Amino acid sequence: MTKCLEHIIKLREELDPFIINSDTEISSDGMARLGHLNRAINESLRLYTGVPTAIYRKVPAEGITIDITNIPRNTNILCLRYGLGRSNFD
Repeated sequence: MTKCLEHIIKLREELDPFIINSDTEISSDGMARLGHLNRAINESLRLYTGVPTAIYRKVPAEGITIDITNIPRNTNILCLRYGLGRSNFD
């Protein structure tokens, strides 16, 4: 997000009323109305999970061919969640 100035500006505009008057407490209802902040937090958690996890799968007994690559039967496949959603392919 630090690479997108427009998002930083939107966050500042959204948070300024709370920061300028530091006597104002932010309630849970107030936090729920901070839409851009909530979206930024959710996107950060999507990209950088709190716990490193992976998705495990096992190739079926008959094996599988993807494009021209043959994956032998009973091969364990591991996909780290960090890599999901980061592909440059369409």
